[in-house]
Formats: sequence, C-alpha cells, structure tokens
Amino acid sequence: MLAVGFIGALMSGGEFEGVERRLQDVDRWLEPTGTGTPPAGMVVVDEEACHGLHRG
Repeated sequence: MLAVGFIGALMSGGEFEGVERRLQDVDRWLEPTGTGTPPAGMVVVDEEACHGLHRG
C-alpha cells in the first residue's frame, strides 16, 4: 500500500509527527466494510490484491 510506504519514508526522514494518525487511517481502511466496496477515501487500483489485504 502506498500509504504504508509513505509512512516509512516519513519515519526514515526523521518525521514522526502524525505517523500514529496515519497508521490508524491505514488500519481503518483495512477493516472490511461489509458492502464489498472500499471505504471512503481509499483508492483501489488492484481489486484482487485489495481483497487479500483485508483483515478479519
């Protein structure tokens, strides 16, 4: 996921402010919605790979 890569880049550059909030956003995006559609704000390019990321 691009969001996780971005968080890693921030941290490796010594930028830690907001990292916890961003990780919580990623965690929320991985929660199944029960509707079969991605949560609001999530852009999915590879539907098949996305289904493999969901927890639960």
